[in-house]
Amino acid sequence: MLAIIRSAARRLRPAALIGAALVSTTLTACAPESTVAPAPVEASAPSQSLLGGLLGTVGSTVGNTVQTLSSVTGLLRLTPQPAAEVTARIGSQGGTLSLGNEITLTVPKGAVRGNTTFAIKRIPGLIVAYDFEPHGTTFDKPLIIEQSTNGTNFTAGANVRGAYFPNAGLLNQLLGRALVTEFRPATVSPNGQTIRFTVEHFSGYMVSMD
Repeated sequence: MLAIIRSAARRLRPAALIGAALVSTTLTACAPESTVAPAPVEASAPSQSLLGGLLGTVGSTVGNTVQTLSSVTGLLRLTPQPAAEVTARIGSQGGTLSLGNEITLTVPKGAVRGNTTFAIKRIPGLIVAYDFEPHGTTFDKPLIIEQSTNGTNFTAGANVRGAYFPNAGLLNQLLGRALVTEFRPATVSPNGQTIRFTVEHFSGYMVSMD
């Protein structure tokens, strides 16, 4: 009996080895292929327009500098006015330039180093706003702007400031509002007839009244 069992075992051993080899081959074939993890994708920064939408601001690019535009209510004329312009040549000794009785520009001594042609150009419409030249000029001393309130909607106690706008396209004459990039502190004369503020560079300035 023992001899029969040993004989059977010898016959089964090759089959077992073949079966084991088949199982091993099957497992190898079914094993998942190794995968290489993709390189991490670097997140791109949100675009300026997207940031503006998220933050509720409007961006204006000047050169490589992004400026934030603030929406303000402008000092308004009671009736729309047409375009008007006045020019004067002012040197290092200083001088003044006025557009009628509505606005005066004072150039102090030492603000410019040589004869310079200055211009005040009234922007037509309801908003009390002006384009000043020479564009892009920065002055050695602040210039003084005095704005008359006659014929405007100015009210005593209003929060008035000088406001800089890069171009007239940022003025909404229909709504009486504008997008500005810079504010200048302003003072009102005791009789309320003149608003005064200083500027250190040109081009467009107006009075905001919020």
